[in-house]
Amino acid sequence: MFGLFKKKRDPLDIDVLYQQLVERSRDPIFYNQCGVPDTIDGRFDLLGLHVHLVLREIRRRGQGRDQLGQAIFDAFFGDLDQGLRESGVGDLSVAKKIRKMAEAFYGRAAAYDAAMGKAVAPIDCVKDLSAAIARNVLQAPPDKSSDMLAAYSIKLEQDLSEASLETILSGALLRLSPHIAGD
Repeated sequence: MFGLFKKKRDPLDIDVLYQQLVERSRDPIFYNQCGVPDTIDGRFDLLGLHVHLVLREIRRRGQGRDQLGQAIFDAFFGDLDQGLRESGVGDLSVAKKIRKMAEAFYGRAAAYDAAMGKAVAPIDCVKDLSAAIARNVLQAPPDKSSDMLAAYSIKLEQDLSEASLETILSGALLRLSPHIAGD
């Protein structure tokens, strides 16, 4: 009645964004055309790449270490924690596994940042990013598949940089079907 009791959306409620990150990283195109292994590790690495690209943009806007960046990170690792528990990993082992996953995520993020540079990634960083993606996501030597994922990542980063923060948080960019060069 009159909107007096309508719940306002918490600006740090990133559930919609996180769900879109998960859905995007599960798109069959990555597994069928780009050679991402459809395994727990492959899914973790692809989701981690997407989370990193969003966090990289949030960080570029000066909010990566603030509540917003932390909320995205917490959603990612909260989901991983829940997934481990649901798959039967014991409570005592969950913390160790999450710690290893966090170390892997930070290592991959550092490799992607090194390949992409500090600014929005120029197209000429495809070779370096392809090598990092081949090593971390595909666990194979660089090839056409890693080149396609690198080009996709650069395009997604550019799209994120051109979008408003509200558009990013709504997950709207991620609802579109991913465009993979060569598809």
